[in-house]
Order: sequence, then C-alpha cells, then structure tokens
Amino acid sequence: MQYPIVYMVAGLSSRFGGKPKAFAKIGPNNETLIEISINRSIKAGFNKIIFIVGKETESIFKNFFKDNYKGIPIEYALQSYNPETRDKPWGTADALVTVLPFIDNTIILCNGDDIYDETAFELLTNNLTHTNEDTATRRTSQPSKRRKN
Repeated sequence: MQYPIVYMVAGLSSRFGGKPKAFAKIGPNNETLIEISINRSIKAGFNKIIFIVGKETESIFKNFFKDNYKGIPIEYALQSYNPETRDKPWGTADALVTVLPFIDNTIILCNGDDIYDETAFELLTNNLTHTNEDTATRRTSQPSKRRKN
C-alpha cells in the first residue's frame, strides 16, 4: 500500500528573497530543509512523495528531485491561478484541491518549509497502518498553556 506524503511548495518565498525556503541548506551534511523532512518521512515509512508546485517553483523542484528521491516515486501537482484576477494562488485549500487527481487514499499534508520531528512522522505512519481513521491526534501529559485574556 502506498503512504503518500504531500508537500506544499508552490509559495513564492517573497519574504525569503524569492528563493524557495525549502532549499535552504541547514543540515549537518549540507542537506536542504526539504531533504531533511523527506528523509525523516521515508524513515517513518512514507513511500510516495507529491509536491504541490507553482509555475515559479515547478522547474526548481523537478530539476532537483526529478521523478524519484532515494527510490521513492515523486509526482508533481501544479497549483495555478489566473494572474489577471489574482496576485498569487488562493492558498492551502486550493493547493489541496490540485492534488486530488494524484491520490486515492489518505495523505499527510506538510508545508515544504517546515521541519517535522521524526516522532511526528512515526506517529502518523502508525496511524495510517494500524487504524481506519482519517485523522491522527496525540494526547500529551501536560495541559496546554494558553494565555487567558
């Protein structure tokens, strides 16, 4: 069974100088942020990668990753928009709609410029492989420390 992980990487990274944050080299062996995340997801058992790209990021990701990463297949979903009516894509919900033709079961959706702990990926993989539920939650032993107004 395939356990796809979907990364939203269509953003323009305008506050980051226009270069995709996912390609910032932050790893101890010069790995990019996205490589660190993908490596952790693969280690946890995810076996398909889908990138939601925009027209500005599509070629960058395709040139870097091609059609697989460490033997894991990669597909690309293009999030597009009409520049005559919008300055930028609609956002997360619109990005998710673009990936629908590429999936036929539960997915994990991640931001391409965030770091996720290995434990989070392991928890999600465990949920996908051992339950029939559509969501994963984790109860912590400490209550949330919310600020009260």
